[in-house]
Amino acid sequence: MFYSFDEAQSVWRSFERHAEGYVFQRYDWLRSWHEFIGAGPDLCVCITVVECPEGAPAMLLPLAVERRGPVRCLVWLGGKITDYCAPLLARDCPRVLDLKRFALLWREIRDRLPRHDAVILEKQPEFVGSQENPFFHLAHAPSVGDAHFTHLGGEYESFLRAKRSNHWLNLERKKERGMAKRGKLLYRVAGDPAEALRILQETMRQKSQGYRALGVPDLFADPRYRRFFVHMSARHLRDGLVHASALMLDDRVIATHWGLLHQGRFYCYLPAHARDELSRYSPGNALLRRLFEWCIAHGVQVFDFTIGDEIYKYGWCDRELRMFDCIHAVTPRGWLYATTLQRARRVKRWVLRSPLLRRPARSLRTRLGRIWNRG
Repeated sequence: MFYSFDEAQSVWRSFERHAEGYVFQRYDWLRSWHEFIGAGPDLCVCITVVECPEGAPAMLLPLAVERRGPVRCLVWLGGKITDYCAPLLARDCPRVLDLKRFALLWREIRDRLPRHDAVILEKQPEFVGSQENPFFHLAHAPSVGDAHFTHLGGEYESFLRAKRSNHWLNLERKKERGMAKRGKLLYRVAGDPAEALRILQETMRQKSQGYRALGVPDLFADPRYRRFFVHMSARHLRDGLVHASALMLDDRVIATHWGLLHQGRFYCYLPAHARDELSRYSPGNALLRRLFEWCIAHGVQVFDFTIGDEIYKYGWCDRELRMFDCIHAVTPRGWLYATTLQRARRVKRWVLRSPLLRRPARSLRTRLGRIWNRG
């Protein structure tokens, strides 16, 4: 067990090169999150490595014990910006570990962890790469939302025709012609960190505008998150981990995207567009099609929309990745916190999946959020 990122760095970096996992379990992602956002006296890092009998790592668990008020919670590292929380798994993990008996192994792991009052392991995907997530064998409940992705391949035009109707494609092309009458449309992919930072600044501005319009908390109002994404853009554009691009109309940025690329999987992470008179032309859709085109041209295998059950994703995706939470109390002190959180997440999922309640709930949230923002 490692109690700092520096201690774990060598093992972690070596293991992630050939392990199955998501980009959110990359050492660079979680180390940067910890440096700019997560570090503090209330968080105790306890990165756990499970070895197979031969001594090689079979599993790496990026865990921490976090104090939330009086309650000590066992959590995944990564906080709110990490969409998939999961272990890294050796590709032959099912051979060297009996995952159906994972509950016994997990009990042993927990006995060695710092004391905690509740287990709060949220946003876990059912599968880690091609393998079933071992935590799926523990008591769990569905997360608030699931994730969606699609497989790419072949030709770009063939992909479009397979996913969308001719009527939809003709309508979108008509919208593009409408934008093109106002200026020259250009799609730019950042070629250096300086350009990536310029795109990121516009992405954060557009996302903040969108958050305010929806009445939800603005992530980028917190300077810690701004510094995190600036650091990731400056440090990891050249190594291919970060991908930043923009759709331009002459010199004007009308849509942007900041995403991630790992092991042939493209993560559509921060899409944004300007909310002005051009919105009726759906610049976000135009940018999305160019992202598909770029990915197919560069041999990307999977386009991942990550967490969220937004309706537009269903038209593009051929797979749903079910998400689940393992939440339960360990001590009497943790019982109230864990039970309250379980019920709140259950109600939120029920509302968001109810056709009758989803729209009124979002409308109410937007109105209340705007009142709060004005205050």
